[in-house]
Amino acid sequence: MTQQINLYQSTVIVRTSPLAACRLLLAVGVGIGLLLLGYGVVRWQLWRTEGHLADIKVQEQAAQERIVELQQTHSTRKYSETLARQVAQLKAERAARLPLLTLLADHSPDQFSGFSEHLQGLAREDLEGVWLRDIAVAEGGHSLVLEGSALRAELVPRYVQRLSRQASFAGLEFASLVMSRSEERNEAVDFILRSTLEEAQ
Repeated sequence: MTQQINLYQSTVIVRTSPLAACRLLLAVGVGIGLLLLGYGVVRWQLWRTEGHLADIKVQEQAAQERIVELQQTHSTRKYSETLARQVAQLKAERAARLPLLTLLADHSPDQFSGFSEHLQGLAREDLEGVWLRDIAVAEGGHSLVLEGSALRAELVPRYVQRLSRQASFAGLEFASLVMSRSEERNEAVDFILRSTLEEAQ
């Protein structure tokens, strides 16, 4: 005598809901769309940055040609302090913009995730007579170090005040400011701004 056991139970069948599958597909589609939109915005910003860099290079070339022209035309004239100051100012403005624009143009936008807003804020608050040589951003923007120079010492606190107008720097306080006379230019000062005391030690 044999005994048969029926292991099939109708309650074990997993029923799938078409509505749940549609919601899952919709969520995945929305997520992919947002990623593509964010990538497109970053690429557009990079394209604009590259355009600014090209404009600055054209202006630099024109300024150099103008200097050569003035040197050839007025070779017998005495040294002009005014012209020298204008040339120094143009070089300072170029030095302030070029490193940041070159950095943005030479790297992939994916490498700037997390602090692109801080770089944009620095670019928006360009102050004549102040230029940056080194920028360090960490901890999502909570740790910030700015190294640069200014033609006059009083321009540094003015620059810090202008940065506070940007949303990416709202609430950020600089815990350390070190200024020293520039070794390259007697009339300028070098400065280091740090947002945390730990980095200043």
